[in-house]
Amino acid sequence: MRKLPLLSTIVSILASVCPAMGDDTPLDDLVCQVVASERVEVASPVAGIIQSVEVDRGDRVTKGQVLVTLRADMEKADVALAESKANTSAVLRSKETTLAFAERKLERNADLRRRNLISENDLDQLTTERDNAKLDLESAREQQKISALELAKARVLLDIRTIRSPTDGLVTERNLPPGNLVAEKPVVVINKTDPLYIEVALPANLYGRVKIGDAYRVSFSVPGVGPRDVKVSLVDTVIDSASNTFGVRLVLDNPDSVVPAGAKCHVAFPEN
Repeated sequence: MRKLPLLSTIVSILASVCPAMGDDTPLDDLVCQVVASERVEVASPVAGIIQSVEVDRGDRVTKGQVLVTLRADMEKADVALAESKANTSAVLRSKETTLAFAERKLERNADLRRRNLISENDLDQLTTERDNAKLDLESAREQQKISALELAKARVLLDIRTIRSPTDGLVTERNLPPGNLVAEKPVVVINKTDPLYIEVALPANLYGRVKIGDAYRVSFSVPGVGPRDVKVSLVDTVIDSASNTFGVRLVLDNPDSVVPAGAKCHVAFPEN
């Protein structure tokens, strides 16, 4: 998924449609643009055939919500196989039983050896059988760990075939219907609308006077939405020579989604 940069793009557009600003530029009615704080192109980390698309353009989604599922017949089979291997404890119990028997047998015969009732060679053979039983048990335990890791891997490969929303926001594009092959093209595009960004190009004579945290009055070209005081969150440190402006971003909390992304706005900056 790609999160696309907004500030430089929006400020360039605003600067291009406005004449070069000088010291006599009125500052009480500067044009600004409302934009989504994030624009996320949601794609799949793996190629596959789309089984279902759970959202449509205009839907609001929350972080973690299922957006798209891919066909996963092979991955489900792999998980079932890995679960069967990981949950098989009979081999491990058998190795434990064999080791316990070898230890008891060695202990009984050690006493016989002390009384010279069996040869040293017989006792050595029993000791070797006990040591081999230990190695077999360790090998079974290691295999059980490997099976658990294989199961975890199979579950991850299955899980990534369910595409979830990386953020809260609004679905603005639904590009591929079920049955299509997912490769690199985004399946859906999500715009994060809480908070929203207010992007504005300010004349260079205000450079150094606008600080992060300053609040300014913003009015919106949207019926029923009144002016709001919005705080500065970012100030460009480069002045565009062609337009004699620099970019400023203000952050607008928008939990009720009253203000739509893409709306035009006006911001007033005091001259003193």
